[in-house]
Amino acid sequence: MKLKFSLIILIAWFFLIPVNFGESAEKEFLLNGKPVPPVVAIVNGEDIDSNFLVNQVKIWKITRLRQGLSVSDEEEKEYALNMLNKAIGQELLFQKGKEKNIKVKEETIQKEIENIQSKFPDVKTFLAALAFQDLTIDRLSRKIEKQLTEESLVRMEMAPKVNVSEKQVEDVYEKNKAKYVTAEKYRVSHILVSSVEAPLGRIKNENDRKKAERFSKILDIQAKELMYGILEKLKQGADFAELAKKHSEDDASREKGGDLGEVDLNQTLPELASVIAKLTPGNTSKVVKTSFGYHILKLNQIIPSRKISFKEVKTDILNALLKIEVEKKKKEYISDLRKSAEIKILL
Repeated sequence: MKLKFSLIILIAWFFLIPVNFGESAEKEFLLNGKPVPPVVAIVNGEDIDSNFLVNQVKIWKITRLRQGLSVSDEEEKEYALNMLNKAIGQELLFQKGKEKNIKVKEETIQKEIENIQSKFPDVKTFLAALAFQDLTIDRLSRKIEKQLTEESLVRMEMAPKVNVSEKQVEDVYEKNKAKYVTAEKYRVSHILVSSVEAPLGRIKNENDRKKAERFSKILDIQAKELMYGILEKLKQGADFAELAKKHSEDDASREKGGDLGEVDLNQTLPELASVIAKLTPGNTSKVVKTSFGYHILKLNQIIPSRKISFKEVKTDILNALLKIEVEKKKKEYISDLRKSAEIKILL
């Protein structure tokens, strides 16, 4: 089982790499120029502390700023209120789950924590990421318990009431038929001889930088000479696959005669994609330079774009529609719970 919460942690991690993890969690956080109270809402007697809200707003602000977008006080408060209402809904679902006697085993929670931790390079980094968000293992455990309880409640109370007809699935397919096509692909082989770029920016001593640069140039010249020698052999009729097995430094394709399989040009290095697009099946390229080194490419086959049949995507469309309908049911369910709940918003 994969938690939505684990994704939140990971997204936060990637966005917050440039931020000082030692930043104090005790520093007063202001929202619209006002301090955020320790408790931001009370739901049927249960406090919702400000910890989650402050972290969500921090992540949102950093994300916006990294995208070059401004953040006004009004936008910040609107986002905070949306997150708070979402948290209130989650608390209501958790309380209902408890009322329905839904229990989450401790070992299940521990397994989820281990799964989240495994996404980080080491335990220290994992704990630092939690600390930045003012989280402890206990708080993380509580969040996981709430998330799993909510998911169980959704499966128990909402999912069974959702129905998606065959016609609905077919309608989605028909309306989006133009999008259901495979990309044109190219079956390509290559020979790679690596070159090395000296990490000059990380070498402080000037003499060491010069030595590294000279050594890098020597290796580059050797790689280039080898590749032009291979190219000459190909022109004389040598077998591409045999030369790839002998000379290529791409471990993943070398033993397969350089075969890269089916290549989507949109997911390939631009330098290589532009060359592949100009080749005709059976032909080889000139020597091409990329950040990985020197390549010679051979186009084996062009696999044309084709329409994807309804049968191929039926299950994916059905699952997408079911997810949408379940979310609608969940919103309705929360709305009903709010009608009879005692909620105080203190923000």
